[in-house]
Formats: sequence, C-alpha cells, structure tokens
Amino acid sequence: MKNTLGDLNDYLFQTLQNLTDPEEDEEGNKINEVTPEQAKAVVGISNQIVSIASLQLEAIKQVNTGNLTQFGNDTIKQNLLGKN
Repeated sequence: MKNTLGDLNDYLFQTLQNLTDPEEDEEGNKINEVTPEQAKAVVGISNQIVSIASLQLEAIKQVNTGNLTQFGNDTIKQNLLGKN
C-alpha cells in the first residue's frame, strides 16, 4: 500500500470486496479472505488517516485565506504538504 488518500480509497474498496467475495484458488480455497476483525482494524486506521487529512486541508484553507499567518505561510505549507 502506498501513502496517498487515493491509494487508501483503493485499498478500502479491495478490502471490502475481499470481505464480501474472497477469491478462490484452483482447489476452492479462499486465498484473500478478510476477517471482520481485520476489516474493523482497517476501517479504524483509515478513519484516523482521513481525519488527519481533513485537518490538514482545513489548515491549508486557513493559510490561503490569510487567517493563519503567525508562523508564515511558506513554513506552514511546507510542514503540511512536506514540500519546499
């Protein structure tokens, strides 16, 4: 798994599919079955990632509207986006 929200979205949908309709090998054994406990863990972690992304987005909006200038816009953007 990579580290973007798009990758997270793809992973969540794949996990959902594996939970509801796992693939089978030639002998009929389920090869990528996800347990309900694993699915709960994935959802919990994903919710935290999405929550952090929402907070970062709100901070960027505040920087762009000039409401958050205490540390300097460039410094804040660099810290939020990880860019120079």
